Amino acid sequence: MITNDIRLRALETDDFPFFYQWENNPDEIGKGNNLQPISGFVIQEFIQNATRPVEEVGQLRLVITSNQNEPLGFIDLFEIDFRQRRAGIGVLIGEVKYRNRNYATEAVRLMCQYARNVLNLELIFADIRTDNLASIRVFQKAGFHDTVHLPAWDCIAGVRYDCLRTFLKLL
Repeated sequence: MITNDIRLRALETDDFPFFYQWENNPDEIGKGNNLQPISGFVIQEFIQNATRPVEEVGQLRLVITSNQNEPLGFIDLFEIDFRQRRAGIGVLIGEVKYRNRNYATEAVRLMCQYARNVLNLELIFADIRTDNLASIRVFQKAGFHDTVHLPAWDCIAGVRYDCLRTFLKLL
């Protein structure tokens, strides 16, 4: 999956150093599903299990790279439900210097094409905190709409945050 600026590729064992760094970035812990740092052992196991079929594990994580194969971030499909033909999506550009360059939007578009054309999904959703304006823009530019407001949906360190659930119909 390639555009003029990026490509999406499978996880490789060589991805361990930046995977470990990005997943354990103190500025990001608690913003996603991770409430604590992740051990190197767990990350190595995740990379090794990344070759298991999507149908079996219900998720897919790909590496976003420049066309020169420089790692830029990750994109995930999760809670993949083949019966309901839907999944959640999340994206992370790991290094601040690569943010606000349209890479996340392009990665979301590529992953949605893959979800439609290969996985035969019909609906993708993203949950975004209302204070995360950059992510809201990413998903709007990628065509997500039909947004639902979820009051006090996310809780970090005992503080509740409102979220938006936004959707993209792939048909």
